[in-house]
Amino acid sequence: MRNRAGERGRFHVGTGLSLAEARRKAEDDRKKIRDGADPTAERRAARQRARAAREGVGTLGALVEDYFTTGPGSTLRRAKKTNQLIKTVFGKVLAVPLLDVKRPTLQLIADEWPSRHSAALAVRSIRPCLKWAEKRKMAQVGISDLEPPAAPRKRERVLTEDELKGIWPHLQGSHGEVMKWLLWTGCRLNEAAGMTFGEIQADRWTIPAVRSKSKRERVIPLPTQAIALFHSRGGGDYDSLVFPSGRGGALSNWDRITKALQQRSGTS
Repeated sequence: MRNRAGERGRFHVGTGLSLAEARRKAEDDRKKIRDGADPTAERRAARQRARAAREGVGTLGALVEDYFTTGPGSTLRRAKKTNQLIKTVFGKVLAVPLLDVKRPTLQLIADEWPSRHSAALAVRSIRPCLKWAEKRKMAQVGISDLEPPAAPRKRERVLTEDELKGIWPHLQGSHGEVMKWLLWTGCRLNEAAGMTFGEIQADRWTIPAVRSKSKRERVIPLPTQAIALFHSRGGGDYDSLVFPSGRGGALSNWDRITKALQQRSGTS
């Protein structure tokens, strides 16, 4: 065939084809070649991408891993969990060369995922990663234009009076006292677990912007139960944690503690 410049060249259309299939492929290639494309080079590049993918290079999985460990996503507070969620939902195509991954494929995977809420979160999390790859010509243009399968639902679940009665006797130690603080103040876990003695003044608790989800300083009026618990901690330096671990650091293992509490109290 002749290319756009009028130069003749040989182009491989495939093997094991019938005459009619070969003619169809040749005609398709001829149109592409007249537009300046090189089907042979494209197929060669695809084979190279497949070889690299077998070694774990240039795949969707490699992109996600790099983005959330050393790239822009590594600064996110939940980078590790976000990385794992994306790999779980889009696990079918992690080993596929990134340039061969198509948007409809990702969309269908998300649409068919059993948990629509998890799929929606995975889609919102992977879009910045794919946009970053698009700008660097590492992925097809438009691949990041994914639609979350379901809008996030507002939480409407509240603890019943019987559930509160069931768990209260088992809220012991520093972990248990933090949980009581959550119930008394309506704050978030990291806000309570990271609280220092200097943040409490009389019956007011000032949550600094750096530990607030809204990134704004907030002042919380404290009920008498919370004030009594605070004074029972014995006091400490301005920057000392009110609820430290045994080694003096921040409390951890919340998942294990919560499961043990549910087992002891017969709640879920």
